[in-house]
Amino acid sequence: METTNQFFPMLPESEFFDRDREVEYIVRMGLNTVHARTRSAILFGSRGIGKSEVLKRSYHRLFWEQDDIVPIYYNVSAECLFVPDFVRNYLAEFLRQYLAFKHKEDYGAFHHTLSLRRLVDLARDFGENWLATLITQCEESLAERDYLNALKSAILAPYYVAHHNDCRLYVIIDEFQRVKDLRTDIGPFHVLGLYQQVVQSRRCPHLFSGSSRKLIEGIVGGSTSLADLERLELQEFEHHDALQMFEQLCERFQVPYKKEFLVDFIEQIGGNPLYIRNIVHQAQKQQVALMSIRSCQTIYAEEVIAGHTHFYWTALLKNQIRDPLRRKHALGLFHTVTVAPQLKFSLDYLAHRLSRSTEEVHAILDDLEQLGIVDFDFGQVAVAEDAIMRDCFLVLYETEVKGMQRDRVASDVIKRKLKDMARFQRRRERSGIEKKLEQILNSFDCQQIPQILLSYQDFSEQYGTSGSDITLDEIRKHPRTMTLPQVVGTSKEIVPLDVTPSTETYHNPFVFTSYAFKSGLYSSGNEVVWLVELLESASPVTSVEVEDFQAKCLRLQKHFGRVGLVKWIVGKDTFSEESLELIQNYNMYASNLVQLELIGECLSTAEKVPFRQYAAEAAPETEAPVTELREVTEFNLTLPIVADAELVAANAIGQIAKNADFDEQAIGQMKMAIIEACINAIEYSPNKEKKIRLRFITKPDSVEVWVENEGPPLELGPVGEPAIAQKVIDPNKRGWGIKLIKSLMDDVEFDMLEHGTRLRMVKLKHPPEQQATSSEATEGETL
Repeated sequence: METTNQFFPMLPESEFFDRDREVEYIVRMGLNTVHARTRSAILFGSRGIGKSEVLKRSYHRLFWEQDDIVPIYYNVSAECLFVPDFVRNYLAEFLRQYLAFKHKEDYGAFHHTLSLRRLVDLARDFGENWLATLITQCEESLAERDYLNALKSAILAPYYVAHHNDCRLYVIIDEFQRVKDLRTDIGPFHVLGLYQQVVQSRRCPHLFSGSSRKLIEGIVGGSTSLADLERLELQEFEHHDALQMFEQLCERFQVPYKKEFLVDFIEQIGGNPLYIRNIVHQAQKQQVALMSIRSCQTIYAEEVIAGHTHFYWTALLKNQIRDPLRRKHALGLFHTVTVAPQLKFSLDYLAHRLSRSTEEVHAILDDLEQLGIVDFDFGQVAVAEDAIMRDCFLVLYETEVKGMQRDRVASDVIKRKLKDMARFQRRRERSGIEKKLEQILNSFDCQQIPQILLSYQDFSEQYGTSGSDITLDEIRKHPRTMTLPQVVGTSKEIVPLDVTPSTETYHNPFVFTSYAFKSGLYSSGNEVVWLVELLESASPVTSVEVEDFQAKCLRLQKHFGRVGLVKWIVGKDTFSEESLELIQNYNMYASNLVQLELIGECLSTAEKVPFRQYAAEAAPETEAPVTELREVTEFNLTLPIVADAELVAANAIGQIAKNADFDEQAIGQMKMAIIEACINAIEYSPNKEKKIRLRFITKPDSVEVWVENEGPPLELGPVGEPAIAQKVIDPNKRGWGIKLIKSLMDDVEFDMLEHGTRLRMVKLKHPPEQQATSSEATEGETL
C-alpha cells in the first residue's frame, strides 16, 4: 500500500507485516456506512500488538480511495484529559480532517499547527457556517464552565454534521479507554453513557479501540445494551508469521542470525510485532549477531533495561501515574502479583501485603488495568500474559524501588532468560517427539509388527539398555509378532491428577487417546482405545510415573465404559526395575525412543493384513466367514465428548463408505457432514460426561447415519452468510453447519428427543451411468 500523503506517521511498508486482512476488513466496514450497514464496533488487543498502525492505515485508505464516507481518526492523548483541552483538541482534529477530506486538492493546508480558531475561520470560508457555529457554542460552554454540555457537543459533532449535511462519517477513536480519566478543575468527570447516541447511529458509526475490552465496553455501554456493538480482536502473530517477520527484519537491517535461535526467541517474546521490531533494532544498534543463545539474551536484557521497549512501557506508566511515590507503589504491587502469575490475588490481601488502604490499592489497580497489564475483576487481580512487559516492569521495580545497579539487573535477566531458553528447547524437542508418536498412532492400520518393539524389558535384555545400534532387519527376525488395530482418530485427553505426583520429572497433563477397531471391522465388539503417555525425563522411568499413568487410565476408563483399553507408556531412555515390575502387573506396553523410531520404520514398510482375512478370523465359528458386505449392515459407535472426537467419526464413515464402494467425492462429502453434525452435538451437550452416539447403516444403494446427543434441542433458525471469509471478529455462526449438512447429504431429518436431538442423514449411491445421464440432462437444460 502506498503510504505517501500521510495525515499521520506510519511504519514503512517493509516493516508492516501480516495485517492487511484486518485493514481490509475495517476499510469495508467504513465503506458499508454509505448503505447504513455498519454498526459501531470495538477493536481491542494487548499493548504493542499493532492496533494504532492498523487503524491509521485503514484511515489512510478511506481518505484517499473513496469520496463518499468522511473518515475521522482521533487518538486520545494522555496530555489532553482535562475536559477543556480534550474538547478543543478533539474538535480541532475533527474539523481539520473533515475540511481536508472535503477539499483534498488543498489537504496540505490543513496541517497540525492550525489553531481551532483558525480552523473555524476556514470552515466559514468554505461555507461550513453551521459547523463553525457549533464549535463557537462549545467554546462558550467551556467559558461558562458548563463542561457537560461542551463535552456532549464535541462527542456528538460527527453525529450533528452527518444529519445536518446529509452525509456519512466513519469515526475511529484510538486509546479510547483514556476518556475514563477525563477530569475538570473540580475533579473527575464521568462520560459513562455520553456515547450512547453515536453508538446507535448508522450515519456516523464509531470504531473504539484500546487495550482493555472491559473498560471500553463500560464507557460506551452505559445503560444501553451492547448487543449492537461488533467486537474485533487483534491478536499476536502465529509462530510461523512471527518468525517470518523476525527473519525479514534481520535481513533488512543486516543483522546476522541463526534460525534455530530465532525459533526459541519467538517462544520467549511471543508474536507481538512491536517487540520483534525493537529486538532487531537493538541488535543492529549494538552490532550484535543473533547467532547464539547468549547473544540473543544479551540483546533481550539490553532491550528491557534501556531499549525502545523499556522506554515504551516507562512512558506509558509515567503518563498514567504522574506522582513518583504512587508510581513506586504501583511497581511494588505489580511485583507482588507477578511473583506467581498463575494465581489471582484479592484486594484485601494486596492491601495487607503492601500496608496500604484498600482505596489506595484499588486506585492503583485501576491505573494498571487501564494500561492493560492487569485484570481486576470481581475483587481478584491477575497479571496479563505478556512476558516482555513483565520483565520491563520488574526491571523498573528493581532499579527504581530497590535501587539495584543496572549491570546486576542485566546479569539477573540474562541468567533467568538462559534458563527459559533451555526450557523452550526441551519443549520444542518434546513437541517433535509428540508429533512423531501421534503420527505413528494414526498410521496403525492392521499391520503386523515384532512384539518386542512394545516390550522394553524384552528389548533391553536382547539388545542392551539403549539398543541404538539395532537395525530393522534384525528386529524383523524376532519370532513373535502382534497385529495392530485400525486407528480412526487420535486426540490428546487432559487428565489432571487428584494429587501432585511425588517426582521432580516433568508431569505430562495429557494422554494420547487413539480410537481403533480390532480386525478392521466396525462393530462394538471390535472397538478398542489405546491410551499412550510420553515421558520426557532423561532419567529412567520411575515407579511413581507408572503409578501416575495407571491413575490416569483408571480415570479415563469411566469415559469408555466396556470398550477395551490398551495402555502404552513411552519413555525417553530407560526404565527402572520397579517400573518394569509395575508395567507387567498393570498389563501395559512399554517402549523407549529407539523402539518408537523402529516402530515408525516398521509401519512405513509393513504390509497390511487383508481385510477379508481379518473378517474370517473375527467371525464366530458358527457363522460362515465374511467375504462381502451383507445387503444391510449396521455399525454402532459411541464417542466421548473430547477434542477431535468428530475426526474419529469422520474416519469411521470414510472407511465404511469406502467398503461400500462409494466414490471419493461422496466419501469426502459424508466426512464433512458428519464432522459438522458431531460439532453440533458436542456444542449442545451441556455435560462433558455425556456421549455422542452414532449409528451407521449401509444398504446396496445408500449409507444412513444417525447422530444422537443429550442436551437442549438444536436452534434451527436461519442465519445470514458472513460478510468475508476470514472475519476478524468472533461472529455468530449458528445455523451454518446445518445448512452445510443439507447441501452435502441427500436427505436430512431432525428428531427432537426428550433429552436431546437425533439427526438422520442419508447419502445415496448413484451409479456412474446415472450420474452421466443426469449431467447431460442438466447441461442440455442449461444450453
